[in-house]
Amino acid sequence: MKEEVENISNKEEEIMRKAAELEREMEAIRNAKVMVVVKQFEQQLLEDAEKEETRFVGELQEKYAEKQAELEEEKRREVADVQKLAESLSSQIEFLKGMLQDLGAKKGELESTFQAAVQGLRRQQEACQAQQKQKLLSHIEHKKAIFQQYLAQNQR
Repeated sequence: MKEEVENISNKEEEIMRKAAELEREMEAIRNAKVMVVVKQFEQQLLEDAEKEETRFVGELQEKYAEKQAELEEEKRREVADVQKLAESLSSQIEFLKGMLQDLGAKKGELESTFQAAVQGLRRQQEACQAQQKQKLLSHIEHKKAIFQQYLAQNQR
């Protein structure tokens, strides 16, 4: 009878060890599932951020192209106007030759002004893009922290 009690006691202890081990394994599985969900959430946030960045860069590029086209057109008009004036003045007397030189200088100023405007647009676009990227990365980190906090609260 004492042997049977010991056998039963030993089996009970073995069952308790197996139950504790099973509980640890289940906890490890739950933790692994949580990590997978966090990684999936983070991946989705990164994909969304990349899409947003691509969209934002596309918009910036479109605006840049529009502004550049406007500046090109304005430059062409200005250069054409200057050229017409230069052609009409070239047929006039020696007194007007001095005015031709001034118009040529104005043409050069227009060229340099155009180049400066294009460079300014480029710098502005790069700054906007960098600022937007930083905002998106900050947003991702914030959302990730909130999500992890939410998961931690739900595990309790």
